[in-house]
Amino acid sequence: MLVGCVDWKVSQLAKSAAVPSKTKKGGLMIRGCVLILLGCALATAGQLNPATALPDESVQPVDNVVRTVPQTAPSEPARQYWIVGEVDTIGGTTYDWFANGPIYRFMCNSPEYGIHALWMFSADRTTSFPDRNMRYNFYDYSTRSWNWIDPDYMASGVNVFAERSGYGNLDADPNTGIAWTVCHNGTPLRPVAARDLAPGAGIFEFCSSSPQAEAYQWPPIALNGDGKLQCALVDNATQDNLWYTRCNPWCTWQIPTSITGSGAEPMFPTHNIAASKQS
Repeated sequence: MLVGCVDWKVSQLAKSAAVPSKTKKGGLMIRGCVLILLGCALATAGQLNPATALPDESVQPVDNVVRTVPQTAPSEPARQYWIVGEVDTIGGTTYDWFANGPIYRFMCNSPEYGIHALWMFSADRTTSFPDRNMRYNFYDYSTRSWNWIDPDYMASGVNVFAERSGYGNLDADPNTGIAWTVCHNGTPLRPVAARDLAPGAGIFEFCSSSPQAEAYQWPPIALNGDGKLQCALVDNATQDNLWYTRCNPWCTWQIPTSITGSGAEPMFPTHNIAASKQS
């Protein structure tokens, strides 16, 4: 079973599981595991000897009191549990406003290379989060380990962007196994794409959408079967309506196109995007 899960109280990204109920502040742990924890409770019920409904007829009454030998039912057999796999803590954050509407993709599998994991990171405990960034980790199938693990889980993983960033998501090129992500940053806000130089390398090159998609925000992406980047976004000025752009070839952004009739409402973005890996 391959399931993505994130829990923002104690965020758990499973190795083939990855997430997310909201809490306010405090350190959150991002966890990952190759196999989702499978709790199997197998209860074996023993046979109970029924208590006799009527007293033994061979027992003689004394002073109108019938004496019988009490019967004690056996205790319930102990239940047995099996847990398959293990849980790894692969990073942490104090920033838990990961999404405005639907949850974005924060984990994906490149079958020949490993598992990519992404989350929105900060170690700050104020309200401004000046160090906010997208942080990345990678489980390498060849070494059967995560690439960036520190005893202090807040130091695990690597930052993707060089400046304050956020609200990105993750996908992987089905042909190369390379991780792609995006964020919005800068003034005015604009989408910025990042792609790794090799599967799990953690060395990203960047492509800003300015000026074509300047003043747009909340830009989830998806890659299709050809590794072409598709992006859904909302304009920053009104924070209303849904727009679409793409980046193909690399660092060639298209001017956003309005998607009419999307039903988007001000200040409540509910958009996400997916793309077929077969076309």
